[in-house]
Amino acid sequence: MIKLKSLLPEETAFETIQAKSIASMTGLRVSAILGYILKYGLDIGKINGSILHDKQLTKDLTTAISGKEDNAYSKKIIKKFKLKEITEAKPSTNIKSEYIISKIDANKLEQTRWPHAEVSIGLSLYNYVGDKAPKYSDSKMVNKDGKLALKFSREGLKYLNINANKDPKYIEKLTKGINELLQKYIDRLKLKK
Repeated sequence: MIKLKSLLPEETAFETIQAKSIASMTGLRVSAILGYILKYGLDIGKINGSILHDKQLTKDLTTAISGKEDNAYSKKIIKKFKLKEITEAKPSTNIKSEYIISKIDANKLEQTRWPHAEVSIGLSLYNYVGDKAPKYSDSKMVNKDGKLALKFSREGLKYLNINANKDPKYIEKLTKGINELLQKYIDRLKLKK
């Protein structure tokens, strides 16, 4: 017997929270919701927000997930909540660099502290970009041209592109957050000495 959980890619905490909320309103299993959302590439946040105000959507979603594959309800849900592909992004907002370079000189922070700084910054970026903060595991602190920078993995870069296309100021907010959080981290280290 194959478990659905083993087929799912690693979902984010945001997706899990949204799926739990939908499950509480529909009676469906969280794993079934996540499997359906990931299979068809749907916007789980938009579904959760809409389901709060639309009782018919609750019934339609339940039927779409628990019914036969590609039923009429499923087609309706997919049409309404399908995420746009990243290939539809405007070239002007497509991020090509895998780095977000800070204003902080690389010599201001010992290299042994970089991994801890990565995690600290990653966990605090929520305050700057909300639930659109990239996973801290998708980036690594590096020295880029004498400055501290976050180098993003391919998955991290894809995530940045998706959010930059939704919000033109996303990268600006992210860069501001990284600069401020790095400076606070360095200041805290100075106070401890």
